[in-house]
Amino acid sequence: LKHTMYTFSSKKNVLFYVEIFLFTILAFLYLYVSYHSFGYDDEYFNIRQVREHNLLSLIQTIQQTDIHPPLSYIINKVLFSVFEDWTFVRMVSSVLFLASLFFFCRKTKNPDINIFFLVFLGLNPSVLLWTTSIRWYAYVLPLLILLHIAPTYERKRYWWYFFTIGWLVCMLGYIGFLLGPIYFIYYWIQDKHKFIHKLKRVLLPGSLFILLYAYQLYIFITVHNRTELTGNQQVFDLFASIQSYIASAFSNQGLFPLSFFGILSIVGLSLIH
Repeated sequence: LKHTMYTFSSKKNVLFYVEIFLFTILAFLYLYVSYHSFGYDDEYFNIRQVREHNLLSLIQTIQQTDIHPPLSYIINKVLFSVFEDWTFVRMVSSVLFLASLFFFCRKTKNPDINIFFLVFLGLNPSVLLWTTSIRWYAYVLPLLILLHIAPTYERKRYWWYFFTIGWLVCMLGYIGFLLGPIYFIYYWIQDKHKFIHKLKRVLLPGSLFILLYAYQLYIFITVHNRTELTGNQQVFDLFASIQSYIASAFSNQGLFPLSFFGILSIVGLSLIH
C-alpha cells in the first residue's frame, strides 16, 4: 500500500510539472503570435471602425448594421485609446485567454484533466488565431471557459455569476444568444436543489439579464429582417443567419461540410463531446 501511494504521488508530481511546462509553452506561443501578428482582413474592419469614430458614433454605426453586438468594439476602442498600438491590444486578448486557462487549471486541480484541456484547447490553431486577434472571439472564449468554473450550486451568487457572464458573452457575439439556453438547461439540470429553490435564485438575475439584453435583442430582430441587407456578404437575414450557424457548427469555421477536413472535424468534435 505504501509503495502504491508513493507511485501515485510520483505520477501526480510528474503530471503537475508537465502541466506547468505546457502552460509555459502556450504563454510563449500566444504572446509571440499576438506580438508579431500582421493582422488580417476582418481585423482591418474593426481597426477602421475604431479609428474613424468616437465612442458614441462607433456604437451607433455598429448597431445600424449589427454585424456583431457592440461590446467588443467598445473594448477595442478603450484599449487602443490606452495603448495607441494594436499589437498591445492583441496582447491583452492573449493575456485574458491565458488567465482563463490558468484559473481553469487552478479550479480543477487535476493534472490529467488540465493537460488534456491545455493540449486540445490551447494547441487548437483556430483558438490561437482568434484569441490573438482584434475580434469578438478573443473576449468570448475566456468568458466561456470561466462559465465552466462557476461557483458551486450551494453559493447564493451562483446564478448571478452565470447571468453576468452570459450577458457579457451575448453583448460580444450572437453565439451567446444561441449557446445561452443550452448552458442554462445544463446548469439547471445539474443543480439538484428543488424547483422552487432554483426558481427563486434564478428569478432576479434572470430578470435583470432579460432587461439589460432586451434592446440588443430588438436590434438583432429588426436589423436582420431589413430587405436592404440583400447582397451584403457580412450581414444576413435571420433565416440565413441560422442556416449559416448550423453549417459552421457541423463543419467548423473555415471548413466545408463535405470536405475531408470538414468530416474529420465532425468526427473529432463528436469524440471530444
